[in-house]
Amino acid sequence: MSIWPFLIAASRDIDYEVVLCPDFILKSRATRTLMKKLAPKMRAPTLDTMSQDLSDPIWGDLGVIYRVDRAHLNGKEIRDRSGRSIYRAYGLLFRDSGSKGQREEALRLFPEAQDAAEGAYAQFCAANSDFDPIESLSIARGAPRPPSPDVPPPMASNGLSPRPPAAPAHSSEDTRSSPLVGRPQPPGGVRVESQQSRSPKSLTILKLLMIAAIALLVSSITNAWMYPDTSSLKSEVEGEFAALKSLRSI
Repeated sequence: MSIWPFLIAASRDIDYEVVLCPDFILKSRATRTLMKKLAPKMRAPTLDTMSQDLSDPIWGDLGVIYRVDRAHLNGKEIRDRSGRSIYRAYGLLFRDSGSKGQREEALRLFPEAQDAAEGAYAQFCAANSDFDPIESLSIARGAPRPPSPDVPPPMASNGLSPRPPAAPAHSSEDTRSSPLVGRPQPPGGVRVESQQSRSPKSLTILKLLMIAAIALLVSSITNAWMYPDTSSLKSEVEGEFAALKSLRSI
């Protein structure tokens, strides 16, 4: 089933002619024949969509539904240079004019014929002199729709859906689990122990020993000042100094 939009009109600068029609009329050079058959209907605007059968030895039998209106562009009426009104005849041509279903389908598609006529008339008015008729395409089949966003992705050549890109492989030694990441390491791989590695109990004993040694040292110094001639006290003080040094080295 084929249905084609058409338009017959004039502009401010160009007299009446076929502006839009199917290719078989263009190829047979029958545009004048089409215009002559519809020209008597273009003397006044129509209130409703009109229907008519057209028969010609060149193209055979055609059905036509059409309307006639005053020419306008962008909401403004178009007149010729003498100020007279211009009429347009636009609609749809279809084969098998005796088919009721074909005529009903053409009526359903009539808004598309009106859109096609408006676009063609804008091009026609933009021309200042000669104008070649525009070939109309059948609108019965409809244009293919763009794919819906919900349509699944295309299948691969093997019939399977393409796999999403694989995530980059991680090393078995995950850096996030290592507590040493980001910490400066000592040169040469030498491990440095801090004083926090010693237990609190050993630190307490060490402090007590140092306090005791200092107390003995103070006591020995005091005795040495009180008894300067006593050699035993001097040796005792020297011993306490040695003990204190050994404690500091621990």
